[in-house]
Amino acid sequence: MSRARLAEWVKWCKDNDAILMFDSAYEAFISTEDTVKSIYEIEGAREVAIEFRSFSKLLVSPVHVALTQ
Repeated sequence: MSRARLAEWVKWCKDNDAILMFDSAYEAFISTEDTVKSIYEIEGAREVAIEFRSFSKLLVSPVHVALTQ
């Protein structure tokens, strides 16, 4: 997911008093500049995001972002 799109989610979470759950299981494989390795690279994310790494999904599917309220 691009930095711009993640920034939109962070803003949405702030505006709606929600928590963003970010699975960075694939951070070791990210090589594009517009894709973050950590949600905390997005300004304001430390206020609304929880980052975790689900190692069990290491080579199965793309990075998952889950939103809970």
